[in-house]
Amino acid sequence: MDLLARVFRPLLEHRRELLYMNLLYIGAILFGVVLTALDPMLQRTLLEAVGQSFSTGLAPVVEAYSQGQLAQAIVLTFVVNLFAGSLLVITAPSLVLPFWGLFMGVYRGVMWGIIFSPLGGFFDQRFLPHLLTGLIEGEAYVVAMLGVWLWWWPVVSDWGERWRHWKEGLRLQVPIYGVVILLLAIAAIYEAIEVIYLLPRS
Repeated sequence: MDLLARVFRPLLEHRRELLYMNLLYIGAILFGVVLTALDPMLQRTLLEAVGQSFSTGLAPVVEAYSQGQLAQAIVLTFVVNLFAGSLLVITAPSLVLPFWGLFMGVYRGVMWGIIFSPLGGFFDQRFLPHLLTGLIEGEAYVVAMLGVWLWWWPVVSDWGERWRHWKEGLRLQVPIYGVVILLLAIAAIYEAIEVIYLLPRS
């Protein structure tokens, strides 16, 4: 229980900032939905690009799902989402680029809004159960965005104070990523079960 308390403490202490990050992410998704309504071909183009990426760079993940290898699908999904989804895209660049992870989080939110928009006409309704995966996985990215915010806010000009704040932000990434890992693990388990066992029956 003490470990869980330490892990979730930054979220509880900065719940207002977490709310702002959620609102920012949801706003980005809604913006993507609006873009799709204005130009439905955006959805088709993006879905084709996603399909291409799965058939090339993410081929081992696709193979695990297509062959019904549940454990392997869970592990590969978790690893891809942790590294390619959050650590290397949101957090690591923010080591040197202030607030970069917020930009990447918003960008991903817009892309998800386009992909899952019901207004584009190209989204397969059979994938509606996948929205729960998106909610859990998306919240993990929101928490990673909170870590970026706490790293660089408030903006200060004094380098000594800035360095102290940067080190404190780095320390906060440990409990922040404890939550990110937990959420991505839950999302990976659900996604693998959903795709392997639920989608073929729909």
